[in-house]
Amino acid sequence: MLMQLPAKVIFFRGPDLIIETANEALLNLWNKTRAEAVGRPLLEVLPELKDQPFPDELRHVYETGNTITRKEVMATLNLPGGGTNSFYNDYFYQPLTDSKGRRIGVLATSIAQIELLLTYTDRFYHRQFIARKINNHQVLDRLEQVLSEYFNSDDIGKHGLPAVAYIAEKLNISPNYLSGLLKVLTGQSTQQHIHYKLIEKAKEKLSTTALSVSEIAYSLGFEHPQSFSKLFKTKTKLSPVEFRQAFN
Repeated sequence: MLMQLPAKVIFFRGPDLIIETANEALLNLWNKTRAEAVGRPLLEVLPELKDQPFPDELRHVYETGNTITRKEVMATLNLPGGGTNSFYNDYFYQPLTDSKGRRIGVLATSIAQIELLLTYTDRFYHRQFIARKINNHQVLDRLEQVLSEYFNSDDIGKHGLPAVAYIAEKLNISPNYLSGLLKVLTGQSTQQHIHYKLIEKAKEKLSTTALSVSEIAYSLGFEHPQSFSKLFKTKTKLSPVEFRQAFN
């Protein structure tokens, strides 16, 4: 995906600013082939940048972990047939880290293209959910099962509403992935699904038992019945008492 983006994007590795990856848009600007650029230090590929601010700023980002944003900075590149090409450049430098938080390089991209880059990334992120349609619906079925088991057990009264992290762990996926999946498939967050199951259970108790509103609130893990009544009315437009009266 990165290689096909119209945004100018490049990854530099280490303090020597080794070009790890560069997409076609940037290589075209540099008038370089991939073989001429990738795997080599920046100043070896573009020695004309030595007295320009970009190498020092990239090293600063790598060494300090701070981001840099610049607008309308003039850059000058040598042309293959002789002469130079000067243009104004807007750019954003961001440090890259490994899984242990150690800095390993710098991401550089043109500011004007950041929003477009995020749009492409968002499309890619959503496409993975569509491509896994069957498995995703199995996750929805499993989610319903996990929520039903929790709300039908003593856990709800002892521990209150289940946390998003708890649900994700039961499904063997990350909380962020679960939330993204549910947003794409149902338009609702994990928390909204939990609240839906809660209201469903509350309606069941209000319509099939003689428990008071306070007793139902406590059985659903609420410390304060007022909090339960407020949430119930927010979700249903009726208070628990009004719902019970309307049902009866």
